[in-house]
Amino acid sequence: HLLTGGGAGRPRKLEEQHDYMLDWKDCIRNASSLATIFPKLGDVNIIRCWTGTVGFTPDGFPLVGKSSIADGLYIIGGYPAGMGLICYTAKLLSEMITGKEMETNLDPFNPDRFDKMKIELPERYNYAILEDYLGRL
Repeated sequence: HLLTGGGAGRPRKLEEQHDYMLDWKDCIRNASSLATIFPKLGDVNIIRCWTGTVGFTPDGFPLVGKSSIADGLYIIGGYPAGMGLICYTAKLLSEMITGKEMETNLDPFNPDRFDKMKIELPERYNYAILEDYLGRL
């Protein structure tokens, strides 16, 4: 299985983002890009497409670590530019959970760092509107 996403075809203007639905052309464009970079993927069949909203934090850094919301709750998410680093941070989080020594300090990514921040979201939003809104805080 291969998962790919993103690309230049998605709407960029806020007013275009409200009701965006995945266009089959986006899938074809992504598949074509991959086939150009990795020619052996040229004959791979697309079996399904998916779209979703990207969640991110006000400071642009992910949430990784133990949360004070509930006992035993650990969070990993909020990657603004996709999930390229999630495998590495998942390894670090597993080391934190099991009490092993971590090679990287996760304090800057503490999920509780926004506890005192009050954010009032616009009535209707999605990731582009939220990005614009949080950029003004």
